[in-house]
Amino acid sequence: MKHRRIKFISAFVTLLLSSFFRVFLLLFSYITIVSLNESSSAAKQVPVSTVINFIQIMPPVVLLVEALCYIFFRKRYFVRKLVRWHLWMTIISSVLLPIVEFAVLMFILPSAYDSRELSSVVTDYEAQFIFIGWTLFTIARLFFIVAMVKSVTSLNEQKPEDESTGFLDDFAQ
Repeated sequence: MKHRRIKFISAFVTLLLSSFFRVFLLLFSYITIVSLNESSSAAKQVPVSTVINFIQIMPPVVLLVEALCYIFFRKRYFVRKLVRWHLWMTIISSVLLPIVEFAVLMFILPSAYDSRELSSVVTDYEAQFIFIGWTLFTIARLFFIVAMVKSVTSLNEQKPEDESTGFLDDFAQ
């Protein structure tokens, strides 16, 4: 395996921007729920706890912690493929998938289905997006863990040893 120092700033910035995007989505959802609750009657209000809960707050926090890990361990050697896979899976699960989900649920599905069918179809599509998003998010975390473990174990492998190279061993006898 080829280990190289990565430019920690690119991994840090990517994860930091992904974390900020997730926080932006959380704030956008919160503002939308509050404005809908203000305009609707008391019987039809949506609880804010559907938006602000542990499952929604956890991804930005995890991304921020990973960004800080890349800063703190910037002097280590990382397997670049693992870091790239981690970053790409994070971008897909935290940025691209929510944008695609928003486009599908707001623009594509309402034009394809009647208003009577739309509720059940949206629920099915939301479940699929949630499954895909959490699967990709989990796989990205696994790549991060493996990259961190490899960076720690690679330090022991890359220390120079005081052993003979065997170049003049034939003449020593």
